[in-house]
Amino acid sequence: MEQLPDEVLLTILGHLSIPDLLTVRIACKRLAELALHPLLWRSRRMGGGSLVDPRWTCPVLRLAPCLRSVDIDFSPEACHCAASTTRCAVAEVSLCGNSHSFPVEAALALVNLRRNGDIRKLHISFALTCSRPQVRILLDTVVTTPGLEKLSITNPFCKAKPDARLVAGPSLRKLECPASSESARFCDALLAAHASTLEVVNLLPFNGMHGPTPFSADLLQATAPLLANLKNMRELRTPMLPGLEAVAAVVSLKEVCVSVVSGGSLAAATSTAQYLAKAKYLSKVTLLYSDEEVQVDLLAALGSCPQTSVSHLAVHANDTIVQYVSLALPSLTALQTLEFCVETGFPSPSLIQAVSPASAPALRMLKFNQSQGTGDDVCSHTFMHRPEVAQLLQRNPGLHLVFNPWDDIWNKYCAVRRCQTCKWCSFKCRMFLEHMCQDKSTFLGMYTHDPIDSCSVDHDPIKVSWLHQPSFYSV
Repeated sequence: MEQLPDEVLLTILGHLSIPDLLTVRIACKRLAELALHPLLWRSRRMGGGSLVDPRWTCPVLRLAPCLRSVDIDFSPEACHCAASTTRCAVAEVSLCGNSHSFPVEAALALVNLRRNGDIRKLHISFALTCSRPQVRILLDTVVTTPGLEKLSITNPFCKAKPDARLVAGPSLRKLECPASSESARFCDALLAAHASTLEVVNLLPFNGMHGPTPFSADLLQATAPLLANLKNMRELRTPMLPGLEAVAAVVSLKEVCVSVVSGGSLAAATSTAQYLAKAKYLSKVTLLYSDEEVQVDLLAALGSCPQTSVSHLAVHANDTIVQYVSLALPSLTALQTLEFCVETGFPSPSLIQAVSPASAPALRMLKFNQSQGTGDDVCSHTFMHRPEVAQLLQRNPGLHLVFNPWDDIWNKYCAVRRCQTCKWCSFKCRMFLEHMCQDKSTFLGMYTHDPIDSCSVDHDPIKVSWLHQPSFYSV
């Protein structure tokens, strides 16, 4: 081994796991030095799905010269004592904890970590047990951290506004911070300080299709004008906000997701409808709803935009919403992808009958995503065999249907019922589906055009397991 150059040994050491890399240091002095070479650590991750035991976090922080990312848990049972003294430079940091002292401990760790090198991405998850004065300490530390490109914060319950003189210069490109009566001033301060660099803004909570709980719109009066000042913003996820129509002037904004909250203010709903009626630059719109009446108004407003360029529309739908989408189809002339998230079943036949080359000339993909599995006739496999589906594809030869992944069908239907109530599972096509969908997390897709024809839809089998409809029905 003495004759091997350092480059060769570094290549070999690069294949070791983090525990093995630290253990090999006891072999000899040369390996002890090489095992801590920055080349071996700059792309390493601790936490975040790295499969490394969290108990190695403190040893790594004490010894490693640098890391790509680290998750530090400040819970009483977790080891985090090295976070405030480490000399390790980390590009991506995640801090979480459920103790009363978490905000202060995390603030000390953050000050130390940014002293070692620039932190590019920062995620902080607060527990509701933290006290507001201590949360203020951590949030003040966050806003003074220079060079941040992505900031993600959950439950930032602190009504105090950061001192504008302390906020670091513009660097954020992505901000995720749920807008609420507790966090409005903090969010607004970040939007104002990083107006020239922000590209992606997410003001919704991290809980899937459901929007935030109702809050006072008065505390968010300043948010929409600040959003309108983000000239480089290309993606926005937001609750309904008063004054949101001003954001229509942002030319760079292409994707927007609006949470339609039951109990929201009338001014916010009106402003959001006015925004959708003017937003001629949007290419993708997602509506998450808990208020059916308001979402209907928003769909009508979206369809009334005279120069709409929306090519992708996603809605959390029931039969009523589906009917209004059907009515809006002719006005959405650029629509290429229509996506429905439904809790149970599939949309009523009214939508299937409404889709035609005349009503939706540009439509190329119709996607259904079920969140629950109930009833005897609502799984994707059953839906594929419905005659109206075959008629839909015959009327629209360029259309592609996309359904839930096969593991959803199995977990929500087959595994529960053991196929005793579903006649379609007795057909050979069920075996065909299982064989074809070897990666059971991919979606199921169906189309009718000749497989060798050129197509604007990506037929990558990694994303969707595509079924040629004539071949599927002939199985």
